[in-house]
Amino acid sequence: MLREGIARRYARALLDVVWPRGLYDRVYQELKDLEVLFQELPDLVRSLEQPGRPIGEKRRIIGELGQRLDLHPLTVRFLELVAENRRLRDWSTILRLLERLYQEVRGIQALQVITAVPLDDRLRRQVLQVLETLTGRRVVMEERVDPSILGGFIVRVGSVYYDGSVIAQIRQMRDKLLGAET
Repeated sequence: MLREGIARRYARALLDVVWPRGLYDRVYQELKDLEVLFQELPDLVRSLEQPGRPIGEKRRIIGELGQRLDLHPLTVRFLELVAENRRLRDWSTILRLLERLYQEVRGIQALQVITAVPLDDRLRRQVLQVLETLTGRRVVMEERVDPSILGGFIVRVGSVYYDGSVIAQIRQMRDKLLGAET
């Protein structure tokens, strides 16, 4: 949780800089591209996070990377800041939180819907409509299929779960029956 709090501060600071300048889409895409690069080149991350490496040398490497990839100066500066503070290991978390904060600023509610079978288009529209009415916001829905819930659905908004699955209903009935037994 501590690391997520730190990552949130980086994400908030970056959003506060890029959003008013209309640079969110470009910078976010560049950060996502860097995430892929970091996964493909873990030695680069280790090199940039090496405690004994002088900051000037880290900046030189990042500057060269920025030129080769044609990165916006704000992306380069953010990468320098994260690398200087040895937070590259939190890169994916920072990006996830940046996207979440961006959606909040735009009045969008991201949530996850878990169903036993894939939703068809008609049902997907109905679920979206109900969730937008309930949240009072535009909804971006991530769908996941989990056959173990048997039927119904589970909605996850942040860390809050609404469980309307068949398996949850069976468990409730079982608990009631076991409770009536005493």
